[in-house]
Amino acid sequence: MNAEANEPGTAIAETIEYINERSQNLVRYSDKLSQAIRAIDKYIEVVGPQAGIKFTDSEIFYEEKNIYIFGDVKYRLSVRKDWGLYVVSNIDEAPNHLLTESSRAIKKNAIIRLPEFLKLYAAELEKYEKEYRDVSEKAEKMAGILSNKEMA
Repeated sequence: MNAEANEPGTAIAETIEYINERSQNLVRYSDKLSQAIRAIDKYIEVVGPQAGIKFTDSEIFYEEKNIYIFGDVKYRLSVRKDWGLYVVSNIDEAPNHLLTESSRAIKKNAIIRLPEFLKLYAAELEKYEKEYRDVSEKAEKMAGILSNKEMA
């Protein structure tokens, strides 16, 4: 066995190098996560105004302790405001913000919840689509009746 490998300084240097590599990988993966979230947010920016339906998830996807307030801060996903993907909390002092502006931990947990959230948003859009279809058909019938009366 190499005597140099048993030196305390060598073991520490290897550990520090290992920590640096892990740290750099975390930064790289975090950047990839942020880029993907920006693409998802851009999609919501397009379809949100088309649909005109704001929606907030009923499920909490992340909780954290906050030393500045009493209790836990609980986060949910939401499509709102300027038509982006937002993170909303149960605490007034913790303002709602775009997911793109959130911490790494919030982003990671939001992405885990996102597929189910999107299914729920799609179901909500379907509900409104049916309501508007039914109402528009009734309005067309009324308009047809009125235009027939004008002709007589």
